[in-house]
Amino acid sequence: MIRKISMLNGNRDLLDFSDREKFLLYDVSGLGVEFDNKVDIFNASVLMNSQNLKLGQLKAKLLVGQNSVNGYEIFSEMFRFLNSPPYTVIYETDTGIFYRDCVLNKLTKSDMKKGRIFIEDVVFDFLTPFYKEISETYKPNSDTEGDGKIYAGTNKPRNLIANPNFLNNMESWDNMSDPDGTYQLQAPTSDKPNSNILKLTSSNNKLSSFMNAWGLKVRKGDRLSFRVDIKTENNPDYDKPVIRVGYGTGEKNYKYSDFGITSSSSGFKTATISFVVPQDGVFQLYLINQNWSTLGSMSTYFREPMLIRGDVSDMPVEQYDNSYPNLNLLTDSKDFKNKNIAEPLATTSITSPDSTIVKDGNDTYLHFLRPEFKSQDWFRAYMIRGSSISPNFPNVDVKSNTHYTFSVWLKGTGTHQIIAYNNWTSPNPTTLTVTLTDNWTKYVLTVNTATTIPTQGAQFFIRSGTVGSEINLKYPKVEEGSTATPWMPSDSEVKPTDYPSYMPGFYEGKQVYDSYVYSYVYESDYNGKSGVFQIENNSVYIGSAKGSPVEITVHGPCTNPYWEILDGSKVIQSDGYNIDVPDGYKLVVSSVVQKQRVKLIAPDGTISDVYQQQDLSKSNFVTIPEGRVTLAFHNVGDVSFNYREEYITV
Repeated sequence: MIRKISMLNGNRDLLDFSDREKFLLYDVSGLGVEFDNKVDIFNASVLMNSQNLKLGQLKAKLLVGQNSVNGYEIFSEMFRFLNSPPYTVIYETDTGIFYRDCVLNKLTKSDMKKGRIFIEDVVFDFLTPFYKEISETYKPNSDTEGDGKIYAGTNKPRNLIANPNFLNNMESWDNMSDPDGTYQLQAPTSDKPNSNILKLTSSNNKLSSFMNAWGLKVRKGDRLSFRVDIKTENNPDYDKPVIRVGYGTGEKNYKYSDFGITSSSSGFKTATISFVVPQDGVFQLYLINQNWSTLGSMSTYFREPMLIRGDVSDMPVEQYDNSYPNLNLLTDSKDFKNKNIAEPLATTSITSPDSTIVKDGNDTYLHFLRPEFKSQDWFRAYMIRGSSISPNFPNVDVKSNTHYTFSVWLKGTGTHQIIAYNNWTSPNPTTLTVTLTDNWTKYVLTVNTATTIPTQGAQFFIRSGTVGSEINLKYPKVEEGSTATPWMPSDSEVKPTDYPSYMPGFYEGKQVYDSYVYSYVYESDYNGKSGVFQIENNSVYIGSAKGSPVEITVHGPCTNPYWEILDGSKVIQSDGYNIDVPDGYKLVVSSVVQKQRVKLIAPDGTISDVYQQQDLSKSNFVTIPEGRVTLAFHNVGDVSFNYREEYITV
């Protein structure tokens, strides 16, 4: 049973044919299917010659003005609607909502009948089957936090060593020391400020070592290269083994002297080796301190072990760059334990008692509510030159003529101000006005201190401007410099485990088997190609067609975009254009018969026909076959497309 028929015109105006006060369709026919079959008859048998779908028509009686005294005006409304062809029938049944494009064939107009109504014949010629429009979009994914894997290879010299920074109580390292051997983890030195140091100590005629045996499989003929920083103290055994590599059933020792380390080598020296694996097996690495001297104890220090597939020349030269975050000059900004201290120096300072600490997963943030008649200064982050204030407070010397940056994440309600003074006595602070929302937003404010050393330091604070508003605050940071880097705790709060999540390259994860466990999840690929869609086309053609039309929109910037339809791994259709699509432009390619086109649309709406720039090596306009296929895009950024799942009858 028909539930509802309505129609859209070319202006997207809607006409409801179930409105009993205006228009009502009844005695509807023509919603089925009819073919023109050409056959050849051979005695009692029939051979199909051709089958063509006949033009469908929607035929019905139209009742106008049934419950109205304005029949003529209502009929005029019908004519105004029809004045903007073509039309789209919207056919709603118990099985769903379907669309079908059409044009007017016939509409009778007789005089008004008794009861001030019109009863007319109306016929529409269908231009398409029934269809549903299905839309998809593709955006290249920005990296999102997760636990993804990148597989190591010759062309990707990732560190194959598990836990190269000796974190989490030597996770992934096995202690092979003798009973008298000891080890100690030491803090990083200033030249490599996030590389922990492993100190191995052994007594006379003893050996201490750690083995990194995490299951890395190697093959005969693989070239591996290894690098580590080594330091000794008064070591007469510099001709004894310090590194041992194993592969399968074989192994090889490398001595201190192989790396130019002598008994007087008291500073770190980078030791590098490169070798070809002689047989298939599982790789093992030993860091060794061997005391064959008469000394009571002897130590060796190790830092930054790195192993790659490839030659030494493939190793990164420098592990530290300018993206390393500055430490926070504020203390107590990680968990806000002292949130109610009045004015501690180089720390957070909250002057409102209406603040609470909130724990949210790994985050800790402060929640403020500003009732009426309370102080406006809700959060203060001080940097005070220690020589001008009591030495009982932490000493942070503010430099003259230097940029300092305050960054903080906020959410909440109301409008507020973030204020920066380059000197507490400065009459003209730098002010940033912010209106908070329910989403965490990072705000950054930079101030340049006076040309003379500020006597009262620099000050940053947040002032609430809306009574009854709330502020949620996390990750406050004051640092030297004009660009805010990722948030890190203060020097007194930082732990070795804080570093890897911020360092690029070498310390972003740990190695497991042949894969590098990375702190980000990357978009999935299909045979190395991004922007891939698995499509299930459930069209019903009853033999009259072999594919559904699709309209594709490619957003710039991109160059020479193209796309393919695959059945399994076989490319069955393709289309593409030898064109630059600038930023802000979009390329629109449609295989819909009634609006088949290739247009380049500028940001101001100017349209250019670029069909002549089609890649002639491709198969031209694509359609989506029935069944399950893959649509893969190449050389594109953002893409959106919609295709029609079509039905000869529903």
